[in-house]
Amino acid sequence: MSGSARPPCAPSEATSSSFDWHATSCPSAFHVVPVRLEGPRGGCPLGSMGRDLRTDPLIRPATLLPSPGNRGEPGPTVWRAGRWDESSAQVSGGQVQGPNCVTRSSVHDSSGARRLVHKARRLPARLRSSPGGLWRLARSLQRDPVETLRYVPEVVAHQLFDRQVAYQVEEDWGRPFHRALGVEWPCSECGGYRRVRARIETELQDKGLTVGRWTYGEYSDADASLCAAIWCAVRHLRPTRVVETGVARGVTSRVILEAMSANHHGHLWSVDLPHPLRPELHPETAAAVAESCRDRWTYLRGSSRRRLPSLVTQLGQMDLFVHDSLHTGRNMRFEMGTVWPALCPGGLMLVDDVDNQALAGFLDQAGRPQSLVFRSADGPWMFGMVQKPPGSSGP
Repeated sequence: MSGSARPPCAPSEATSSSFDWHATSCPSAFHVVPVRLEGPRGGCPLGSMGRDLRTDPLIRPATLLPSPGNRGEPGPTVWRAGRWDESSAQVSGGQVQGPNCVTRSSVHDSSGARRLVHKARRLPARLRSSPGGLWRLARSLQRDPVETLRYVPEVVAHQLFDRQVAYQVEEDWGRPFHRALGVEWPCSECGGYRRVRARIETELQDKGLTVGRWTYGEYSDADASLCAAIWCAVRHLRPTRVVETGVARGVTSRVILEAMSANHHGHLWSVDLPHPLRPELHPETAAAVAESCRDRWTYLRGSSRRRLPSLVTQLGQMDLFVHDSLHTGRNMRFEMGTVWPALCPGGLMLVDDVDNQALAGFLDQAGRPQSLVFRSADGPWMFGMVQKPPGSSGP
């Protein structure tokens, strides 16, 4: 499942808030044009700039692509609310400037202390503007105080400290991913994945569940590219022990288990805390995991901070790790740091939603092991792959 930092798709009507911002080359160095998006209404309550996307104009990140005259240099990331007005912005020193525009450099080149103070000052107003959220928090504290008190610091730390960073992104995951595994591309296993994915979507739809982004509260089903990479990793590497964090409706769990069934080998341990503030969604947990697959599956309910360390100690070693739980920088760093020493030489980590600083920081700490970042199939989001070098033990 995807973390709460992911904004929902815009409504499809052609209103002032119905456009995503995508960049193309133009006579200026950069230009932003609106692109209509189809997607579910509602969804994630918090957008990329901490605004309520159900009541505010669309605020959404879009990485600018360089124009032919810009020597291939990547552009800044721009957040802007409402329609783009060509007359209200200009290009200055490679950065788009103008009213209601914020570039990555203007946000992240400012001092960390100033940025933290600015975010902290906005927290009380955001709490006051979300009485429903406060009510859900109070009910969650009553139901499960231990897990709720672990969840709240993650959300607060995400709002205060997480920031977007730039990665070199592979737009098509298939060839570079298989090259890293030492496997030929095109891959015959992709056909098997497409059949499994079609079955999963049909079964969920038969249960009245929509498949895609922001379909499990503000969380999402794993996108097609991530799932395909997971399928190919299991089929080609034939892992014995696989650990994942985050289940939601269980799309990635089902993909892993189906691949293991095809291998006649392997077992999956899934650590998952159903949405602590949305108990009405709990019956949907693991809805995609068919009974026929569950003999190779161990489901551990609870946050990764509670359940992952003891599981890693119990297993001793694992071959594949999939992070798809809470996508806060704090939680992602914890999970990757906990799993890495137990990952076998040549083992693989697949990490969804890597657009904050967690993956970059972990790679520095781990000595820059082989890694790749891929574009998701359904939007501007990204997932990463980290492969442990032979003979390595930990960061």
